[in-house]
Amino acid sequence: MEFGRNAVLPETVWLAFICVLDAVLTVILVQEGLAVESNPLLAWSFNYGSVGFMATKILSFAPALAIIETLRPRLGDFAQLALRVGIIGYILLYVFGSIAIHA
Repeated sequence: MEFGRNAVLPETVWLAFICVLDAVLTVILVQEGLAVESNPLLAWSFNYGSVGFMATKILSFAPALAIIETLRPRLGDFAQLALRVGIIGYILLYVFGSIAIHA
């Protein structure tokens, strides 16, 4: 994948990857009884199976990433900064949230 001036930012790809990885791991761990989904909306979406959960999870981040990419020419460097903050925030929330739940 080439990351030229008009292509999708690498940060967008990384954040999407992290979100999908989180979703896949969540499905596996919940199905094995090793974890629970702490987000009430996403926990509710498990009522519709793993496909319902995955669809809800993707709808929770994909529109935001699409909007950032669409507005990137107007946002300039702020888009890349916002995505980087999002990546760091997601990872920190995941790590500290997991610690808090399992402590």
